[in-house]
Amino acid sequence: RCRIDGVPAARHCADMNHEYLDKRFPTLAEILSANGYNTVGFSGNDRMSGLSGMDRGFGEFEYVHDKYREEIEKDGDKGSLQICRLAEKWLKKKGGEKPFYMFINCEAPHLKYWPPEPFRSAFLPAGVSSADAEKINQNTYKSLTGGAKMSGKDWEILKALYDGMTATVDASIGKIMEAFSKRGLLDDTLVIITADHGDNQGEHPPLMGHILCLYDTLLHTPLIVRYPKSFPRGLTVSNITQTLDVFPTILEAAGISDTRILESQSGISLRLALEKETARKTMSQFNDFFFR
Repeated sequence: RCRIDGVPAARHCADMNHEYLDKRFPTLAEILSANGYNTVGFSGNDRMSGLSGMDRGFGEFEYVHDKYREEIEKDGDKGSLQICRLAEKWLKKKGGEKPFYMFINCEAPHLKYWPPEPFRSAFLPAGVSSADAEKINQNTYKSLTGGAKMSGKDWEILKALYDGMTATVDASIGKIMEAFSKRGLLDDTLVIITADHGDNQGEHPPLMGHILCLYDTLLHTPLIVRYPKSFPRGLTVSNITQTLDVFPTILEAAGISDTRILESQSGISLRLALEKETARKTMSQFNDFFFR
């Protein structure tokens, strides 16, 4: 949620006990809409929908499970392929009208992992069939309480299923990138691919999924940025960043410098992470910055 409102949960207080974003916090879609952008969102997660206030500010927003259950069940991928189709359709219709902000949230790399073919077979260990993989426990709480014992092989299969789900989303994102490229939009578009968390898959047994710990397996999330104007191609950066940094990065690229908005943020532009000296040099500075 930090990706679209730019502040940590400690400030906006939308959590498991209060699953709705307070209207005091402007969303990225609201800010961009007010600055002349077309705004559209596609989500496969009910916590990124109107149910939690995450659709606020979007000119158009689709929570795909509301309308496309039959297509999603046929795809077998929790909605990412349907989201891809909707995004391509939107680009064809409105992609050239004026500057736009497109938000996409895919839920595929979440338990229960069961990737559609060909991604399932591509990652399962040699000699392991789909029938074998179906028998693996994927219940977080059974693993935590000892209700299901996980062997080393079980964890290996679980990880393979996760990789298949990730590859499914990767293929979907690839199709969207192709759609941008065909319309000549790609090199003039800031593309940010990230995640809100990782998962445990045997690194810290009996932990499974993304609850009850603060290991790097949950905290160290992927981040890919493509914007030739500001981010050199092929560069790998090890400086500390947060998902909070996505918000000010987009505002910077859009040329929006509203002091009131920027001062309310807890993130900094990802472009600064390209520098040799990170803005978060020590853990004390990091904590001060995070809880500002």
